[in-house]
Amino acid sequence: MLMKRRREITEVDLTPMIDVVFQLIIFFMVALTIAVVYGIVIKFPQSSRPNKNKGKQEKILSVYINQDWIGADHKVIQDGDIKVLGETVQLWVTQDPKTRKADRDKAWDYIQKKMDYLIRGKGFKTDMMVIKGDVKTYHWKVIKIIDIGKELGVKGFSLAPPYK
Repeated sequence: MLMKRRREITEVDLTPMIDVVFQLIIFFMVALTIAVVYGIVIKFPQSSRPNKNKGKQEKILSVYINQDWIGADHKVIQDGDIKVLGETVQLWVTQDPKTRKADRDKAWDYIQKKMDYLIRGKGFKTDMMVIKGDVKTYHWKVIKIIDIGKELGVKGFSLAPPYK
């Protein structure tokens, strides 16, 4: 005679596993802080020695980007200036926030015209442009200079450290 086997129903208690998952979620929410980033900072390498090739007069376009003045609330108080072959260009002059964009646009137009004049009019090389910057130069300015250079036919870019 065949006896029917009675199956035992086994249940897995998921409560401890769910408790552990919730504790891990809470731990990571508390442990990881969300930082608000207002801009990307490029840290140029430091250099303590001057350029040894100063005597050579190669026509390589050189742009220096000075650091911005940042307030306690991480907003730009004053844009740093940009130097194209030593000529300083202020990105905005007035403290009026309403005219800053127009001032910046005029300055970027002037920078583009100056670089265009140097490349097309003065015969500066288009195979390399040197970009120097302060330790706290914002990334968007470097990208903007590179974009202007690409529009003018510059093929290569080099990030160089500022001299102490």
